[in-house]
Parts: sequence; structure tokens; C-alpha cells
Amino acid sequence: MEVVHLRRLLDVQPGCLMRLGADGTVLAANDAALMLLGERSRAEALGRDFALWIPPDQHDRWRAFTLGVVRGSPSSIECDIAGPSGTRHPTLFHAVPLADHPDGVASMAVAARVISAQRQLEAAVDELRKQLDGRTAELQARDEALATAEGARRASEANCNRALADVRQLEMALNEFAKRQKQVIADRSVEGEGRG
Repeated sequence: MEVVHLRRLLDVQPGCLMRLGADGTVLAANDAALMLLGERSRAEALGRDFALWIPPDQHDRWRAFTLGVVRGSPSSIECDIAGPSGTRHPTLFHAVPLADHPDGVASMAVAARVISAQRQLEAAVDELRKQLDGRTAELQARDEALATAEGARRASEANCNRALADVRQLEMALNEFAKRQKQVIADRSVEGEGRG
């Protein structure tokens, strides 16, 4: 009774769990795994080569992965699952060898998780990061332009202050010159009167 209950728990749990033979044959699959494969019943999945759900361009990678696991190396791989309509779902697989299964068949336990939503999220984060980097570069360029403009404004202000100081000195010199000219004229006037 306990074994039946445990099996039912494995069948209904939300993670995709499967047992695959050394040759890739599907020996067991829970409800979530059947949904991933697009199958309605275990009869449609059991006894079939799991590679049927892997796109042909990824078969070599998949076979190398399963061979390594069956030989005793727990491993992970990203492969696509080909849906019935031809859609591909990026999926992350984790597998461990099952050397001492009661039925004596060399096999592996495989957990699978569709990662297409994760990939979309990663792509969105990358896009936002690029936009942020671009915006940061724009802000840095604007800050540099403002700093350059501020430096030019200060230099211009300093030049204006120097020019004003020069104008004041020139005004003082002209005033002094005008005073001397008046004095010279006044002195000549007095001299002219003294002679006459």
C-alpha cells in the first residue's frame, strides 16, 4: 500500500520525472513529464525512445549525455523538446545513473524543467541592461559636455573679469592723463598771464 501511495505522489508532483533505459527507452514518466512530451497517457510514452522528442539536430548531444550518465556520471544538459506542433521548448535535464534498480535494467533517473520562460526573462534582462548601459553612456557624455561647458564658462568669466580690470586701469590712466592735461593747460595759462 505504501509503495502505491509513493508512486502516486511521484506521478502527481509538479516536477518532470522519468526513468530512461540505457538505450533511451522511456521506462517510467510522471504526469508532468507526459505533459512536457505532449502525450495524454503513459501508454503513448512508455517503451518509446526518448530521442523521438529531441530535435534531430540535437540527437548526437543527447546520446552522448545519456551514455555518460549510464556509465556512472551524473550530468546535466540543455536540449529542446519538440512539441507535437513542431514548437521547440528549451529544457534543462538533470540525470543520475540507477545502477541497482529492482528490475535489473540499466537505467537513469531524469528530471526535466522547461526553461523557455527563463530564457525570455534572461533576454529581457539583457535588453534592459543594454538600454541601461546606453542610457548611462548618454548621461556620462552629457555630464562631460556640461563639465566642458562649465569650464569654458569659468574661463570666459575669468577673461571678462580680466578685461574689466584692464578697462578700469585704462579709465584710471585716462583720468590721470586728463588731470595732467588740465594741469598743463592751467600752468601754461598762468605762465602766459605772467608774461603779459
